[in-house]
Amino acid sequence: GEADLGIVSFPRSGGDFSVVPWKEQPMTIVVSPRHRFASSPSPLPLDALNGEPFVGFCRDLKVRRQIDKWLKAAGVSVDVIHEFDNCEHIKRAVEVGSGVAILPTPTLRRELAQGDLVALAPEGVDWQRPLGFIHRRNLQPTAAALRFIEMLEVTTNVQ
Repeated sequence: GEADLGIVSFPRSGGDFSVVPWKEQPMTIVVSPRHRFASSPSPLPLDALNGEPFVGFCRDLKVRRQIDKWLKAAGVSVDVIHEFDNCEHIKRAVEVGSGVAILPTPTLRRELAQGDLVALAPEGVDWQRPLGFIHRRNLQPTAAALRFIEMLEVTTNVQ
């Protein structure tokens, strides 16, 4: 009961929380510059991922369950070798060549600009990660929280 606001992926209203939808982030296939896919044309056919060593989110996270659904719907089976609870750890594992990953494109700006990672669009699909603000259902967001949301919307639309 001490936080006014939270930012979550795959937000869902229900119970004690209400959601203010914010944006959707495109998801992309990510590889090390030394990976054989790094020189592949983008978009990458999804069946190329079959059997690939995969670095993913922990199974208890909604983003992981959604990625698993996307891969299953495409008939793709990957070999999950590492699981992490955040994008930064996944990026580091991919950088050192542990496997491929599927991550939100905006989280990759620095690594793509520096050449530490290569992003490949998945062929024939439009995978998106929704983001939203959550707040307690019985409390309207404070003026400060509403101003924070407004500032985030302005600054992220400029980039």
